Amino acid sequence: MTRAPLALTVIFLLLTAGPLRAQRAGGPAIGVNKIWTGAVPHVEMRLDIAEALAADVIEVATTPSGITGAPREIERATAITDAAAARGIRVFLAVGGRVGARSLEDIRTGGAAWGRWAASRLDDVIGFGVFNEVNLSAQRLERREGEAAAEEIIQKQAARIVAFAEGVHSECPRCKVIPGGIGGREIDQDFEHAIRFMEVLAPHVRSGLIDGLDTHWYRGRSAFRPSGGRSGNGRAMWKEDPTAIIDDLLERAGWPLDTDLYMTEVNVRQSTFRSPEEAGAALEAMLSALAEDPRTRAILVFTPYYNENRQTDVARNYVIRPGTPVGEAVREVSARFDGGSGGPGGVPGAEAPWYCRWFGIGCD
Repeated sequence: MTRAPLALTVIFLLLTAGPLRAQRAGGPAIGVNKIWTGAVPHVEMRLDIAEALAADVIEVATTPSGITGAPREIERATAITDAAAARGIRVFLAVGGRVGARSLEDIRTGGAAWGRWAASRLDDVIGFGVFNEVNLSAQRLERREGEAAAEEIIQKQAARIVAFAEGVHSECPRCKVIPGGIGGREIDQDFEHAIRFMEVLAPHVRSGLIDGLDTHWYRGRSAFRPSGGRSGNGRAMWKEDPTAIIDDLLERAGWPLDTDLYMTEVNVRQSTFRSPEEAGAALEAMLSALAEDPRTRAILVFTPYYNENRQTDVARNYVIRPGTPVGEAVREVSARFDGGSGGPGGVPGAEAPWYCRWFGIGCD
């Protein structure tokens, strides 16, 4: 082929490829939520479940003293992280809870302690999540005490997240600090308080201090268009466009559209489906759609931590057991997306070479 036809071919491919979005060699890390540092005797049991589900990552949640870098919490997190690493599973560390009157300086010092801890195990720690569902806390406060109370908790939690991130990055610039998940049962159930919270953090996202957006996704049968009849044999289609929902949230809050994405609570409400197979097909469709967004770094499927045989609403709806249709959905999606290549500093799927990003070749 002469140079002119070759050049025209390249131009044609570029023009017909559509908008170029950053691609990665491998997909997001996919795993389960969670292990508590206060329940060390159950660690091996939880890791057995994670391994059976082919999980790449598991969330490790500290007690409230974890945010100040309490030595006991770091010791417990070390034991869990080492046990997970021995099975090829990385951790996403969640800190926060009811921190009481702890000062910003105490939280900043705690972040530095965790940064020192993570700096020596970058291959095993994906990132830190700080607090959880602040938007829903603000929503509840506003209903009980008024708008001023909601604004106060938004400002207070945002300041704590920034202090923790400053501490972490002072010791580990490559570590990732992510505000705890936006959402509840529905990601878009309370955009108003989510946006108000995110707007406070927007300057710190643009500066690089805050490293990503965490959203929670729970859906029932009405959100899917199943195929294959009552048995659920076949594929399901998720009616929503999660990329459009996230883009809207980022744009309205003033966050960059290329912000890294984390989903640390994802599941389907299993009792709303006509069969276990139908629920499994729906979970596979949801995980696939979230994982296909090139900005996604990690997805954690929520499964109850306590006794999974308890007849509670949460246990009936959200338990993920190996060998069940929902469990197989997690395994299949994790395998299909190659489990996240786990780049340095907790960035699953380091950016692919230029020839992969531009031409879609040589991405393995």
